[in-house]
Amino acid sequence: MKRLISIVTVLIFLFSCEGRWEEAIKDSDPPVLAFYKNGSTTDSLGNAYEVITDSLKFGIKSNAKEYTFSFQVVGTNLKSINYQSDKGTFIENLEEVKSDSIYTVTYVPDEIYGLHIVDVFASNSFGKQKKITLELFIYENLPPVADFEVIEKGVIRTLHYQVDASSSLDLDAQYGGYITEYLFTIDGIEIQGNKSVVDFIFQELGQYEIKLKVKDNDDVWSEEKSIKITL
Repeated sequence: MKRLISIVTVLIFLFSCEGRWEEAIKDSDPPVLAFYKNGSTTDSLGNAYEVITDSLKFGIKSNAKEYTFSFQVVGTNLKSINYQSDKGTFIENLEEVKSDSIYTVTYVPDEIYGLHIVDVFASNSFGKQKKITLELFIYENLPPVADFEVIEKGVIRTLHYQVDASSSLDLDAQYGGYITEYLFTIDGIEIQGNKSVVDFIFQELGQYEIKLKVKDNDDVWSEEKSIKITL
């Protein structure tokens, strides 16, 4: 009889523990996870950085081959932090997972141009998980494009013209690219500098060839644009 009571007591204890475990799982919240940038995990509107978009240029000057990002994780019973990307590898110094800590990880992309999706996961002991995503666009330097127009000024002399190359552009301007130098060739005379507009006085009427090349901040020159004008 005593043995039967003992078995029943053990069973009641086990079922009670299982019930408390199930309740703990039900009541457990997933970790709070967000990217850490500009000294905060939220933007100016208070929204958490759960998805961020950035770019990385494999250029001559940048010599960039990796991307470093930070994130913060908060929660109880934290168990693990994992990373996922099928286009690169990760370098981390993560000895143990601690709540309310900021971690920095370096992502080393394969030299595959285009969009890289990098996912970060934080999990607790109850199997609850939170994910944040980095959308990283990898690209190589895009060359600049030369463009110009010839404008008759006629202020100083009748054959006074202006060559305006301000419409030239760097194809990766949205990622920080810009034009640093202009090389004009007017009637065989080269004029090189960082000014997009030059004035030129032709000596006589006739047909003239005007050429232009532009260089970007990765020291890459554009293809030459050439037009002929008749004065």
